[in-house]
Amino acid sequence: MIVNKKLVEAGKKLLQTLPKEGTKWSTLYGSKLLETNHSPDSQLDVIVAVEDPPTWHQKNQRQNPHHYQTDHSSWIMSRVRSVKKAPKILYHPYVRVDGSEFVFKYGVIGVDDLVEDLREWSHLLVAGRLHKPVLPIIPDGETNTDTHKKIEKAMFQNRVQAIGYAWNYLPRKFNERSLFLKIAEISYIGDFRLVVGAENPNKINNIVSDSNMDLFRYIYKEPIDILIKDKLLESDMRDGHYCKTKESESFDKNQKMKYLPKHLTRLDQDTTYEQDLIYTRKRIENI
Repeated sequence: MIVNKKLVEAGKKLLQTLPKEGTKWSTLYGSKLLETNHSPDSQLDVIVAVEDPPTWHQKNQRQNPHHYQTDHSSWIMSRVRSVKKAPKILYHPYVRVDGSEFVFKYGVIGVDDLVEDLREWSHLLVAGRLHKPVLPIIPDGETNTDTHKKIEKAMFQNRVQAIGYAWNYLPRKFNERSLFLKIAEISYIGDFRLVVGAENPNKINNIVSDSNMDLFRYIYKEPIDILIKDKLLESDMRDGHYCKTKESESFDKNQKMKYLPKHLTRLDQDTTYEQDLIYTRKRIENI
Protein backbone atom coordinates (compact mmCIF):
# COMPACT_ATOMS: atom_id res chain seq x y z
CA MET A 1 0.00 0.00 0.00
CA ILE A 2 1.38 3.42 -0.99
CA VAL A 3 1.51 5.76 2.02
CA ASN A 4 1.06 9.51 1.56
CA LYS A 5 4.04 10.78 3.59
CA LYS A 6 2.72 14.33 3.49
CA LEU A 7 -0.47 13.29 5.27
CA VAL A 8 1.46 11.13 7.74
CA GLU A 9 3.58 14.12 8.73
CA ALA A 10 0.47 16.27 9.06
CA GLY A 11 -1.14 13.70 11.36
CA LYS A 12 2.00 13.52 13.50
CA LYS A 13 2.08 17.31 13.81
CA LEU A 14 -1.48 17.30 15.12
CA LEU A 15 -0.71 14.56 17.66
CA GLN A 16 2.29 16.54 18.89
CA THR A 17 -0.04 19.36 19.93
CA LEU A 18 -2.38 17.06 21.90
CA PRO A 19 -1.86 15.55 25.36
CA LYS A 20 0.54 12.64 25.02
CA GLU A 21 -0.61 10.89 28.18
CA GLY A 22 -3.69 8.83 27.48
CA THR A 23 -3.53 9.13 23.67
CA LYS A 24 -3.51 5.52 22.49
CA TRP A 25 -4.30 5.43 18.77
CA SER A 26 -5.29 7.65 15.88
CA THR A 27 -6.09 7.44 12.20
CA LEU A 28 -6.65 9.72 9.24
CA TYR A 29 -9.78 9.05 7.22
CA GLY A 30 -12.31 10.72 4.96
CA SER A 31 -12.47 12.72 1.76
CA LYS A 32 -9.12 14.47 2.09
CA LEU A 33 -7.32 11.16 2.52
CA LEU A 34 -9.22 9.49 -0.33
CA GLU A 35 -8.98 12.60 -2.53
CA THR A 36 -12.72 12.81 -3.13
CA ASN A 37 -12.92 16.45 -2.03
CA HIS A 38 -10.53 18.82 -3.76
CA SER A 39 -11.83 21.99 -2.13
CA PRO A 40 -9.00 24.02 -0.56
CA ASP A 41 -11.31 24.59 2.42
CA SER A 42 -11.83 20.88 3.14
CA GLN A 43 -10.58 19.54 6.45
CA LEU A 44 -8.30 16.58 7.14
CA ASP A 45 -10.35 14.17 9.25
CA VAL A 46 -8.73 12.44 12.22
CA ILE A 47 -9.98 10.08 14.92
CA VAL A 48 -8.07 10.01 18.22
CA ALA A 49 -8.68 7.17 20.69
CA VAL A 50 -7.88 7.97 24.31
CA GLU A 51 -7.82 6.03 27.56
CA ASP A 52 -10.01 8.26 29.73
CA PRO A 53 -11.94 10.88 27.72
CA PRO A 54 -13.00 13.23 30.59
CA THR A 55 -9.46 13.41 32.00
CA TRP A 56 -7.97 13.73 28.51
CA HIS A 57 -10.32 16.60 27.62
CA GLN A 58 -9.45 18.43 30.82
CA LYS A 59 -5.78 18.27 29.86
CA ASN A 60 -6.46 19.22 26.26
CA GLN A 61 -8.67 22.11 27.28
CA ARG A 62 -5.78 23.54 29.29
CA GLN A 63 -3.27 22.76 26.54
CA ASN A 64 -5.40 23.84 23.56
CA PRO A 65 -8.20 26.10 24.83
CA HIS A 66 -8.72 27.44 21.30
CA HIS A 67 -9.92 23.97 20.25
CA TYR A 68 -12.96 24.42 22.52
CA GLN A 69 -15.79 26.90 22.60
CA THR A 70 -15.11 28.53 25.94
CA ASP A 71 -18.76 29.37 26.58
CA HIS A 72 -19.69 25.71 26.24
CA SER A 73 -16.74 24.10 27.99
CA SER A 74 -18.80 22.89 30.97
CA TRP A 75 -21.40 21.44 28.56
CA ILE A 76 -18.65 19.66 26.66
CA MET A 77 -17.26 17.99 29.76
CA SER A 78 -20.67 16.93 31.11
CA ARG A 79 -21.58 15.66 27.64
CA VAL A 80 -18.51 13.44 27.55
CA ARG A 81 -19.36 12.03 30.98
CA SER A 82 -23.10 11.57 30.63
CA VAL A 83 -23.95 10.51 27.09
CA LYS A 84 -25.33 6.98 27.11
CA LYS A 85 -27.06 6.35 23.80
CA ALA A 86 -25.43 8.92 21.54
CA PRO A 87 -22.02 8.17 19.97
CA LYS A 88 -19.38 9.06 22.54
CA ILE A 89 -17.14 11.09 20.29
CA LEU A 90 -16.42 14.81 20.47
CA TYR A 91 -15.29 16.60 17.31
CA HIS A 92 -13.04 19.64 17.14
CA PRO A 93 -13.38 21.26 13.71
CA TYR A 94 -11.28 23.87 11.92
CA VAL A 95 -8.14 23.30 13.98
CA ARG A 96 -4.92 24.77 12.65
CA VAL A 97 -1.46 23.57 13.63
CA ASP A 98 1.73 25.59 13.28
CA GLY A 99 3.89 24.27 10.48
CA SER A 100 1.07 22.44 8.69
CA GLU A 101 -0.83 23.56 5.61
CA PHE A 102 -3.86 21.48 6.59
CA VAL A 103 -6.96 22.37 8.55
CA PHE A 104 -7.96 19.51 10.85
CA LYS A 105 -11.20 18.13 12.21
CA TYR A 106 -10.36 15.64 14.92
CA GLY A 107 -12.78 13.49 16.88
CA VAL A 108 -11.89 12.14 20.32
CA ILE A 109 -13.34 8.83 21.50
CA GLY A 110 -12.57 6.45 24.35
CA VAL A 111 -10.73 3.26 23.43
CA ASP A 112 -13.51 1.07 24.85
CA ASP A 113 -16.21 3.02 22.98
CA LEU A 114 -14.23 2.73 19.74
CA VAL A 115 -13.77 -1.02 20.13
CA GLU A 116 -17.45 -1.48 20.98
CA ASP A 117 -18.60 0.38 17.87
CA LEU A 118 -16.18 -1.54 15.67
CA ARG A 119 -17.32 -4.89 17.04
CA GLU A 120 -21.02 -4.25 17.57
CA TRP A 121 -21.90 -1.42 15.16
CA SER A 122 -23.50 0.27 18.17
CA HIS A 123 -23.71 3.60 16.36
CA LEU A 124 -21.76 3.01 13.12
CA LEU A 125 -20.51 6.59 13.39
CA VAL A 126 -16.91 5.48 13.70
CA ALA A 127 -17.21 1.89 12.46
CA GLY A 128 -18.80 3.08 9.21
CA ARG A 129 -16.04 5.60 8.58
CA LEU A 130 -13.46 2.89 9.18
CA HIS A 131 -15.00 0.55 6.59
CA LYS A 132 -13.18 2.70 4.06
CA PRO A 133 -9.40 2.91 3.65
CA VAL A 134 -7.74 4.80 6.48
CA LEU A 135 -4.20 5.77 7.46
CA PRO A 136 -3.39 4.96 11.11
CA ILE A 137 -0.95 7.25 12.92
CA ILE A 138 0.21 5.43 16.04
CA PRO A 139 1.48 7.66 18.91
CA ASP A 140 5.05 7.15 20.08
CA GLY A 141 5.34 4.21 22.46
CA GLU A 142 1.93 2.73 21.59
CA THR A 143 2.92 0.37 18.76
CA ASN A 144 2.20 -3.30 19.57
CA THR A 145 0.82 -2.54 23.02
CA ASP A 146 -2.18 -4.53 24.26
CA THR A 147 -4.42 -1.55 23.47
CA HIS A 148 -3.02 -1.22 19.96
CA LYS A 149 -3.55 -4.93 19.31
CA LYS A 150 -7.11 -4.77 20.69
CA ILE A 151 -8.01 -1.90 18.35
CA GLU A 152 -6.40 -3.55 15.32
CA LYS A 153 -8.29 -6.78 16.06
CA ALA A 154 -11.56 -4.84 16.30
CA MET A 155 -10.72 -3.00 13.05
CA PHE A 156 -10.33 -6.35 11.31
CA GLN A 157 -13.60 -7.66 12.76
CA ASN A 158 -15.34 -4.51 11.54
CA ARG A 159 -14.17 -5.20 7.99
CA VAL A 160 -15.15 -8.87 8.13
CA GLN A 161 -18.63 -7.78 9.24
CA ALA A 162 -18.77 -5.24 6.41
CA ILE A 163 -17.94 -7.82 3.77
CA GLY A 164 -20.38 -10.25 5.42
CA TYR A 165 -23.08 -7.60 5.09
CA ALA A 166 -22.20 -6.97 1.43
CA TRP A 167 -22.30 -10.70 0.61
CA ASN A 168 -25.88 -10.94 1.85
CA TYR A 169 -27.16 -8.00 -0.20
CA LEU A 170 -25.38 -8.62 -3.50
CA PRO A 171 -26.58 -10.88 -6.35
CA ARG A 172 -25.05 -14.31 -6.90
CA LYS A 173 -22.39 -12.88 -9.23
CA PHE A 174 -20.81 -9.47 -8.78
CA ASN A 175 -17.65 -7.59 -9.61
CA GLU A 176 -15.10 -6.04 -7.32
CA ARG A 177 -16.44 -2.51 -7.60
CA SER A 178 -19.97 -3.62 -6.71
CA LEU A 179 -18.57 -5.29 -3.60
CA PHE A 180 -16.73 -2.19 -2.43
CA LEU A 181 -19.66 0.08 -3.25
CA LYS A 182 -21.92 -2.09 -1.10
CA ILE A 183 -19.42 -1.83 1.76
CA ALA A 184 -18.99 1.93 1.36
CA GLU A 185 -22.74 2.51 1.44
CA ILE A 186 -23.25 0.96 4.90
CA SER A 187 -22.50 4.15 6.82
CA TYR A 188 -24.91 6.11 4.61
CA ILE A 189 -27.92 3.81 5.02
CA GLY A 190 -30.70 5.99 6.39
CA ASP A 191 -28.48 9.09 6.27
CA PHE A 192 -30.88 12.05 6.28
CA ARG A 193 -28.32 14.25 4.49
CA LEU A 194 -28.61 12.14 1.35
CA VAL A 195 -32.41 12.21 1.53
CA VAL A 196 -32.65 16.01 1.68
CA GLY A 197 -29.79 16.67 -0.73
CA ALA A 198 -27.40 18.00 1.92
CA GLU A 199 -24.79 15.45 0.90
CA ASN A 200 -23.24 14.82 -2.52
CA PRO A 201 -25.39 12.09 -4.14
CA ASN A 202 -22.26 10.76 -5.87
CA LYS A 203 -20.26 10.52 -2.66
CA ILE A 204 -20.21 6.72 -2.49
CA ASN A 205 -19.17 6.41 -6.14
CA ASN A 206 -16.44 8.99 -5.53
CA ILE A 207 -15.12 6.99 -2.57
CA VAL A 208 -14.88 3.79 -4.65
CA SER A 209 -13.08 5.53 -7.49
CA ASP A 210 -10.46 3.97 -9.75
CA SER A 211 -7.73 5.72 -7.76
CA ASN A 212 -8.93 4.12 -4.49
CA MET A 213 -9.54 0.57 -5.73
CA ASP A 214 -6.09 -0.68 -4.73
CA LEU A 215 -6.65 0.67 -1.21
CA PHE A 216 -9.92 -1.25 -0.92
CA ARG A 217 -8.26 -4.39 -2.30
CA TYR A 218 -5.49 -4.09 0.28
CA ILE A 219 -7.72 -3.83 3.36
CA TYR A 220 -10.31 -6.41 2.21
CA LYS A 221 -8.00 -9.14 0.91
CA GLU A 222 -8.00 -11.09 4.18
CA PRO A 223 -11.76 -10.68 4.87
CA ILE A 224 -12.46 -11.93 1.32
CA ASP A 225 -10.20 -14.92 1.97
CA ILE A 226 -12.25 -15.74 5.08
CA LEU A 227 -15.47 -15.90 3.05
CA ILE A 228 -13.73 -18.06 0.44
CA LYS A 229 -12.47 -20.41 3.17
CA ASP A 230 -16.01 -20.65 4.58
CA LYS A 231 -17.36 -21.71 1.17
CA LEU A 232 -19.47 -18.55 0.87
CA LEU A 233 -17.50 -17.01 -1.96
CA GLU A 234 -15.36 -18.00 -4.90
CA SER A 235 -13.41 -15.99 -7.41
CA ASP A 236 -14.11 -16.38 -11.11
CA MET A 237 -10.72 -15.60 -12.63
CA ARG A 238 -12.10 -15.76 -16.18
CA ASP A 239 -13.84 -12.41 -15.96
CA GLY A 240 -12.66 -10.96 -12.64
CA HIS A 241 -15.98 -11.50 -10.84
CA TYR A 242 -16.86 -13.05 -7.52
CA CYS A 243 -19.61 -15.65 -7.18
CA LYS A 244 -21.52 -16.97 -4.24
CA THR A 245 -20.78 -20.68 -4.13
CA LYS A 246 -23.37 -23.27 -5.08
CA GLU A 247 -22.85 -24.78 -1.64
CA SER A 248 -23.94 -21.53 0.02
CA GLU A 249 -27.35 -21.78 -1.67
CA SER A 250 -28.21 -24.58 0.72
CA PHE A 251 -26.81 -22.84 3.81
CA ASP A 252 -29.30 -21.77 6.48
CA LYS A 253 -29.60 -18.13 7.52
CA ASN A 254 -27.27 -18.66 10.49
CA GLN A 255 -24.47 -19.61 8.12
CA LYS A 256 -25.25 -16.81 5.67
CA MET A 257 -25.51 -14.04 8.27
CA LYS A 258 -22.91 -15.33 10.74
CA TYR A 259 -20.58 -12.36 10.31
CA LEU A 260 -23.14 -9.65 11.06
CA PRO A 261 -23.33 -8.18 14.58
CA LYS A 262 -25.82 -10.37 16.44
CA HIS A 263 -28.01 -7.52 17.70
CA LEU A 264 -28.79 -6.57 14.08
CA THR A 265 -30.14 -10.02 13.23
CA ARG A 266 -32.95 -12.37 14.27
CA LEU A 267 -31.05 -15.62 13.86
CA ASP A 268 -32.66 -17.10 16.97
CA GLN A 269 -36.21 -16.52 15.68
CA ASP A 270 -38.40 -18.56 13.36
CA THR A 271 -38.24 -16.15 10.42
CA THR A 272 -37.15 -16.58 6.82
CA TYR A 273 -33.81 -15.46 5.44
CA GLU A 274 -35.57 -12.88 3.24
CA GLN A 275 -37.45 -11.47 6.23
CA ASP A 276 -34.22 -11.23 8.17
CA LEU A 277 -32.49 -9.32 5.35
CA ILE A 278 -35.25 -6.69 5.51
CA TYR A 279 -35.06 -6.61 9.31
CA THR A 280 -31.28 -6.13 9.39
CA ARG A 281 -31.41 -3.35 6.80
CA LYS A 282 -34.07 -1.55 8.85
CA ARG A 283 -32.04 -1.92 12.02
CA ILE A 284 -29.04 -0.34 10.34
CA GLU A 285 -31.21 2.48 9.01
CA ASN A 286 -32.34 3.25 12.54
CA ILE A 287 -28.95 3.14 14.26
